[in-house]
Amino acid sequence: MTNWVTSDSHFRHANIIKYTNRPFDSVEEMDTEMVRAWNSVVEKGDIVYHLGDFTLNGKDYASKIFARLNGNIRILGYQWHHDKRWINKMDYISRDGSRVIILPPMVLIKTKEIDCLPITLCHYPLSSWDRSYHGSYHLFGHCHNVYKPHNKSLDIGVDSVYNIFGEYRPLSIPDAVMHIRGYGHNYEEDTLDGR
Repeated sequence: MTNWVTSDSHFRHANIIKYTNRPFDSVEEMDTEMVRAWNSVVEKGDIVYHLGDFTLNGKDYASKIFARLNGNIRILGYQWHHDKRWINKMDYISRDGSRVIILPPMVLIKTKEIDCLPITLCHYPLSSWDRSYHGSYHLFGHCHNVYKPHNKSLDIGVDSVYNIFGEYRPLSIPDAVMHIRGYGHNYEEDTLDGR
């Protein structure tokens, strides 16, 4: 079982194609390719944390997309943002037959795949997070690859992942951490007070 993370799919959102320069001619093409890319890496039984902005469309379209996606999907609940059109309106089921779980707007996770402090997941980038002064990581979305991460954080939205790996797909938690370790700032140099 692998743990994956993603954000900002914006399924069925035509303007996102122009806004982020996604290489698609239509929302149908974009949605089909993003579902294909998701299912090419996520297997049955894997856990996928989606950090928000899944779709700007309503509950019926959200249900159709979830039914096409592999994995046990857990999505951060932001009732005041784009997902307000569908979130908490009904029960959603993934392609695996697993119920989609709506989580709080910010969560801490710890996985067996990597040996580190808990990882803070939030839709928005934070300047500080739980145990950030002790080397913990923060994964976020919202920024569509235009915000430069700092310390041990990473934009894991589909536009950022496309910039890194060439596909609009989820990123495994170990790959996210290894990417932070490989290109990120030296944490000790970024910490002004030495905590």
